[in-house]
Amino acid sequence: MKKDMHYLTSIICLAIIGAVCAVLWNKMLLIAPIFIAYIIYALYKKHFDKVFAAIAVLFFILTSFYTHYREPITDVLTGFDKNEITMEGIVTTLPEKTATGKTKFFFEVNKIIDLQGYERNVKAKTQAYLKFDNNYKISRGNNLKIKANIVVPQMATNEGEFDYGKYLATLDVFTFSYVNSFEISDKEPDLFYKTLNKIDNLRDKIIKEHYKYLSDAKTEILGGVVFGSDAIKPSAKLKKIFIDSGLYHLLAASGMNVAFIFGIWFFILIRLRLPYNFVIISGGIVVLFYAFMTGLPPSVTRATWMIELALLGKLLDRTANNNVVLLFVCAILLIYNPLLLTDIGFQLSFMVTFGLITCATPLTESIKFIPPKISAWFIIPFIAQIFAILCAIICH
Repeated sequence: MKKDMHYLTSIICLAIIGAVCAVLWNKMLLIAPIFIAYIIYALYKKHFDKVFAAIAVLFFILTSFYTHYREPITDVLTGFDKNEITMEGIVTTLPEKTATGKTKFFFEVNKIIDLQGYERNVKAKTQAYLKFDNNYKISRGNNLKIKANIVVPQMATNEGEFDYGKYLATLDVFTFSYVNSFEISDKEPDLFYKTLNKIDNLRDKIIKEHYKYLSDAKTEILGGVVFGSDAIKPSAKLKKIFIDSGLYHLLAASGMNVAFIFGIWFFILIRLRLPYNFVIISGGIVVLFYAFMTGLPPSVTRATWMIELALLGKLLDRTANNNVVLLFVCAILLIYNPLLLTDIGFQLSFMVTFGLITCATPLTESIKFIPPKISAWFIIPFIAQIFAILCAIICH
């Protein structure tokens, strides 16, 4: 029965993932026939009945329409290209200092004052840039009133060139806003952003403490490895060094970090002989807390969902199938935002994790004459590289 449930869950998840791929990669004429052919084959082999087959096809169709609905379209701000307007809204991402000395962040706009001075409520998002000023500390959740020049990013003109505007569109952002002046509102952030601010402040305190004993470069490296470059922004010089050496991925919080955090927590609390359920529940909370500290990059989000589901299974005394959990997490995240599929971090995280789950144990067992602790040193990087290459071939 468990095997059947794993299989059926996998089919539904694959229907969702396949539909998103078909729409966003414009491969509907390829993916839809393959999916339908498999459903017919599975029916012929009596892997499931007609009712489940109809449900799987319905999931594929509904997800296709939903993905079409979620595809990026322009917002009201694009109509003010190369004009100055006043906007009110909320800072939604961690502010980042750029190489040119500006601070950039995503700004969710809820009100604009247009060129004729009329106020109107809107729903839009823009990437704001302002000159860095040490007298102001802008945080996630701050309500701002800004006066800015709106610029619509130009499309890439060379084949193979990275199109930053297209990338921003996958995040529902269609404009840049170059801020000329701004005010921080006295309005209190909502509970969600208040919680994020407290988490951000704790992370910043940890980093500041390390600055006392380590050089700036070492602290930035440590912060990047632990919390990721989304949360701890390396200097432009350090970033260039790691990019030129091909090691910039080291400054990204990975799913392995999540496993380490939970592993250390679990080891300490079990040694203290605390109740098992308390250890599992508290461990899940700690992992979630850490994930928000990192700024929720795709790899950490994927690992957090997987470990939370595995812990839920432990509480319910259920054994989790790693591949099914991976598919389920991927499907859930794509339902939340189908455009995540276009994120290279999302693609690599799931593809490489799938490779490690399916290939690591068989390869290790095939060379039993080498101790597993030693063979893992070269087997795991080898699998990761192979599936990263496959990801590049399939997704691009």
